[in-house]
Amino acid sequence: MLIKDLPEIEKPREKALKYGLECLSNNELLALIIRNGYHNTSSLQIAESLICKAKGIGNINSLCINDLCAVKGIKTVKALELKACFELARRMALNEVCLQVSLDEPKKVVKWLQLELGHESQERFLVIFLNSMCQFISYKILFVGTINRSNIYPRDIIDEGLKQKAVNIILVHNHPSKVLLPSKADKEATVVIVEAMNIIGVKVLDHLIISSNDYFSFKEHCLI
Repeated sequence: MLIKDLPEIEKPREKALKYGLECLSNNELLALIIRNGYHNTSSLQIAESLICKAKGIGNINSLCINDLCAVKGIKTVKALELKACFELARRMALNEVCLQVSLDEPKKVVKWLQLELGHESQERFLVIFLNSMCQFISYKILFVGTINRSNIYPRDIIDEGLKQKAVNIILVHNHPSKVLLPSKADKEATVVIVEAMNIIGVKVLDHLIISSNDYFSFKEHCLI
C-alpha cells in the first residue's frame, strides 16, 4: 500500500507530528528520511528493503553508498543523506560519552562502540584513553585483524597512552561473528597488555568485546 492510501494517522509524517518521533517504527523513521517511493512502491517498503539488506536495524550503518544504491528507489544523493544521518548518530553517541562524568561502567560506552565497531567485517582493536577520574580523553583504533598476542603490540598502546597522558584505559575489539565469548587468544592478549600497562602505572579498567547489538565485559565476568 502506498503511503498516500494509508489512513491519515498511520502516515509516518502525520504520526510523528501528532505523537512524536519516538512512536515511529524503524521502517517509519527511515521512510521519513527517504521521503519518496517509486511506481507502486512506498518509502516504507524501501525502508523495509534497506533493513532486510542490512539484516537488522543494528547493522544499517554497515551499508556503504553502493549497498544503499543497490536498493531500488535509492539514488546516490539519497544514499549520501542516509549515510549523513548514520554518521550524525555515531557522533552524537560519542558526544554522550565525552560528556560523562566518569566512564567507570561498560554500559556508558557500549552504545557508541556498537555504532563505531559493531558493523565492521574485520576485527578492530580500539583503546579508550581516560584521565585519573576516568573521564574521556580520546580513543584510537590501533590494530586491525584477528586479535592475538602476535599482532597486539603493548608498546603502541603505551606510546599512545603517554602521548594522551592517560591514567586509565579501556580495551575494545569487535567480533564480526557476533559470538561474544572471549577466545583463548583474547584472554592471553589481555593479560599481556594489563601487565605491560601496570609497569608504567596505567590501569586497564576493562576489555570489551562488541557486536552490533550486544557486548561482553571482562570486568563484569571477573576476567580482569
